Amino acid sequence: RLDGNAIMLSSYNRHAHISRSEFSWIGDGAMATWGDTVGYDATNGHQPRNSMVENNVISNIGLYQKQSSAWGQSKAMQSIIRNNVIFNVPRAAINFNDGLGGGNIIEGNVIFNTCRESGDHGAINSWDRMPFLVDHDSGPSFIPRPTYTRKNLILANYNAAQGFDNDDGSSWYYTYSNVFYQADGFKMDYGGTSSSFAGNLVYGNQQ
Repeated sequence: RLDGNAIMLSSYNRHAHISRSEFSWIGDGAMATWGDTVGYDATNGHQPRNSMVENNVISNIGLYQKQSSAWGQSKAMQSIIRNNVIFNVPRAAINFNDGLGGGNIIEGNVIFNTCRESGDHGAINSWDRMPFLVDHDSGPSFIPRPTYTRKNLILANYNAAQGFDNDDGSSWYYTYSNVFYQADGFKMDYGGTSSSFAGNLVYGNQQ
């Protein structure tokens, strides 16, 4: 029963582990990140990396701030979000504000009752507003590592459209082996590239 975000990971942050917790009746988001860059340059490393979010139950968030999520990722990379149950949220359950660095894994989650107070979105959503230069092992690059979304059960009920909405140029997202119920399937628009959608079971809205 907090007014704002329950947990914020900001600037230089490594290997945060958020596990076996319950988040409910939160005014804003359950968990959020915000890294620091110099414009498009993220080689200073001042971003949350290698965060682990697992085995949590998240519900009834976004009571006051509707642009909120159970996991809202901005200027962070290499996050693992797995084996969580997320429901009763006003917008996307998991939201990637940008594609900085990539290397994320979303797996084994059960997600339903999303976008209850909004539309034109997915139960999981990504944007990619600008490229970021990141110091990968092989050297600085504007190309992010792929984000893998796999083995999730996602009900795109209420006003959610897609199971995973790759919006606004989102690139390098590999989505496979998921079950999407009442979902429109794959969406990738506004210049997105190098993504794949394969081996998913999609049951569309039969209304």
